[in-house]
Amino acid sequence: MHGLKRIWKNLPPQAQSRILKACCSLLATRRDGHTHGDDPVYVVGSLRSATGIGEGARLYLQSACGAGRQACGVDATPAMLQQAVLPPEGIANCLELSDLAPHIGGGTVVVHANPPLFHMVLLRMNRKFLRDKRLVAYWAWELECLPQIYLDALDHVDAVEVPSEFTANAFRRVTDKEVRVVPHKLPEPMLRKAGFCADGVMRCLYVFDMASSCERKNPWAAIAAFAAAFPNGRGASLTLKASQHQAAPHTYRRLLALADATPGVTLMTENLTAGGLDELYLNHDVYLSTHRSEGYGLTIHEAMLRGLHVAATGWSANMEFMKGPLAHPLPYTLVPVPAGQMPACGKAVRWAEVDTQGAAEVLKALQKALCTK
Repeated sequence: MHGLKRIWKNLPPQAQSRILKACCSLLATRRDGHTHGDDPVYVVGSLRSATGIGEGARLYLQSACGAGRQACGVDATPAMLQQAVLPPEGIANCLELSDLAPHIGGGTVVVHANPPLFHMVLLRMNRKFLRDKRLVAYWAWELECLPQIYLDALDHVDAVEVPSEFTANAFRRVTDKEVRVVPHKLPEPMLRKAGFCADGVMRCLYVFDMASSCERKNPWAAIAAFAAAFPNGRGASLTLKASQHQAAPHTYRRLLALADATPGVTLMTENLTAGGLDELYLNHDVYLSTHRSEGYGLTIHEAMLRGLHVAATGWSANMEFMKGPLAHPLPYTLVPVPAGQMPACGKAVRWAEVDTQGAAEVLKALQKALCTK
């Protein structure tokens, strides 16, 4: 599975766009945005994957059910070339893509998959199932302008939903179709941090998906900032929780070598249940995110809700909710995105390069404040 994904990723972006555009032109319906839809709501995504996109789809489904809507989940994890590590039993009315043929008639389909995975899911869905339904794409793009593959995909949706104004602005510049901001509705956690640094050690955490762009998540800067703040690893620790490390074996080996060589840094790759992830958050004091750009920043928000202090790059969508005494924006400089790091947008595009020395000062100040109370 990951081999197929690597082959796809190694194709030039122009080749990816041409292949998918041709397939969708032949097999998928072009939409003018005028199809209206109501219940039932079909939430399609990698519902059984341990990814941010998968968690976003699960939260969307939970919110729809909680609002009293007639909603069901449609698991597209295999079609999205992801690992199905979560059981289907915890997903409301969970269907597979192969189950959709009898579900003809009206309704709304919300697909939580960024292109090119959106195209792959669209091509797997039954055309009769889609015929009279409103098709909404829920896209969590992370930069200020869109690559061609998104522009092509807009032809096949009635509307776009996004988790942030940051992402919405990129779409509103290029389409007259409805673009609606639907932030992730995170449930209030059962437990919050009751204290910090009980043993005099400030524990930092960064959670990220290696099947996403590791350069965008930028864990290297987290290690650099931590090492600058605590060169001997005394009085603090940093846990890097990486999911889907098999998707990027070379990058994983580099990251593991750097973590092993840096005092106080641990890299973990175990798949965790929701309860296990809660425990991981609560066993730490500070959430450190040195991302270059975020379309939302789900783990940042999760950490704040659990009472962790959050030290995160002060740019992109996370700044829409990073407020209050727990929020510590890290200084940064906007720089051009290097060629090949993200799908080409056809123009100069930028992201944030965190100031690791400035981040180190934030970490030292937090350690002093939290560990001396």
